[in-house]
Amino acid sequence: MDGYIVKGRLEAEGIPVLLKGDAEGPYRMGPVHLYVARADEPRARELLDSVAVADADDDETAAVDSLNGDQPAD
Repeated sequence: MDGYIVKGRLEAEGIPVLLKGDAEGPYRMGPVHLYVARADEPRARELLDSVAVADADDDETAAVDSLNGDQPAD
């Protein structure tokens, strides 16, 4: 579900997003990948970084970090 939340946030900021992954179907479980145009990447990363800083929930922060290519801290 985190992928859909992040997708919605990016699209709310005017960044088109393509979502692909195993989260199709009624249960929406499994990894998803979000794709943005190369021209939108810097703005998308900036937005995701600002959300990660403002987010106090460790699980949601880990999901955003994984989208940025970072490994979550244990």
